[in-house]
Amino acid sequence: MADESFKEKVADLASGAKDRVAGLKRDQRESEAPQPIISRDRWALVTGASSGIGLCLAQRLAERGMNIVAVARNEDRLEDFAFHSPSNTEVLIADLSKASDRKAVATRCKAKDNPLDLLINNAGIWQFASFGEMTHKDMRQMMDVNMTAVVELSRAAVPGMVKRGHGGIVNISSIAGFLPLPYEAVYGGTKAFVTSFSQGLYEELKDTGVLVSAIAPGLVRTELHARTGGQEHVQGMPDRAWMSADAVAEIVLRAIDKRDPLRVPGGMNKTLSALLDVAPTPMVRWTAAKVNRQRIADD
Repeated sequence: MADESFKEKVADLASGAKDRVAGLKRDQRESEAPQPIISRDRWALVTGASSGIGLCLAQRLAERGMNIVAVARNEDRLEDFAFHSPSNTEVLIADLSKASDRKAVATRCKAKDNPLDLLINNAGIWQFASFGEMTHKDMRQMMDVNMTAVVELSRAAVPGMVKRGHGGIVNISSIAGFLPLPYEAVYGGTKAFVTSFSQGLYEELKDTGVLVSAIAPGLVRTELHARTGGQEHVQGMPDRAWMSADAVAEIVLRAIDKRDPLRVPGGMNKTLSALLDVAPTPMVRWTAAKVNRQRIADD
């Protein structure tokens, strides 16, 4: 009987020790898990926040308790957003095709007062035209907004985020960056850069507590196409190819919450992305050229 009692005590002690070890491991995992990027009273800066995906993102982040730095060219729209926003909002008027304005936004990105926990590089320019017909001004603006601003603002935000061990940078790319696109060669090239840049930076920073993510939507119903006078070039696209800006914004927030390095919104876009991984590049290039030439002919 004494031996059995001793064995029971040893078993109880062993079981208790095992439970304590498991608890310590669980506590360690929880302490090492990255904190949510989208958190109440933290600050997020969103470019292109006056309309489309940017406005939807700013609204949803504010609804989740984040304070917003809203960046765009349209002061009236930004002020209207700030007036109706449920959280603190800073309005920052900037044209990201201008170096002086990019510098002003970059200064806010690295500010120590109310530091950023989330930077969303959403602003973008698109143009559908043959390369020879594009003006130097149009090309320069597209490259500066779509690429230069992304790099410069990220560079301003990263050191502070890394030092604090917390933060996120989300770059809105495009499915157009996954394939060669005749008549959209400059735009597609800028988005290919954004995706590649984001993936490289994700790997570089993944152990610092800072997320870098690229979101690559397809056609989204925003003012992007009309703004450059190219609405007629997309009018013939089937309804099923389009997504709403709000639907894309919701997917962006899920990607941030799950810390995804790359997300392609929409079933059709995911299928296209998978096909592009296996299709021969010459065939993809030829098909894209045929489709885009037809779009020009229809117009």
